[in-house]
Amino acid sequence: MKALLGSLKETRSKDKAALYLLYRAVDELGFEKIARASTSKEAWDILAKVYKGADKVKQVRLQTLRGELESMKMNQSEWVSDYITRVQTMVNQLNQNRETLTVVRVVEKILRSLTDSFENVVCAI
Repeated sequence: MKALLGSLKETRSKDKAALYLLYRAVDELGFEKIARASTSKEAWDILAKVYKGADKVKQVRLQTLRGELESMKMNQSEWVSDYITRVQTMVNQLNQNRETLTVVRVVEKILRSLTDSFENVVCAI
């Protein structure tokens, strides 16, 4: 019986330590969400639900950015340097969301979407 009580106390102590570490690891908003949790498991489950939604939002954001990049085309009145800057801005936004694009893919995108007046240049490249 003593061994069982000792084990229970040790488990509770470890749980309180884990809960304390979770409190310390989150920002103020995260803390407000888990402040009433009585166990580390309860706090962890709350955080998992909160950040699962953030992952879905991030996935939607990435899909939107990918779609915008693929649909980009150079305007007839636009300078090539301005168009490349627009594409690079979009690529940077994707990179900030942890979507890495190779330089080859970016160059291919630019060459595919230049205006018809650059067709000879694209073919030569």
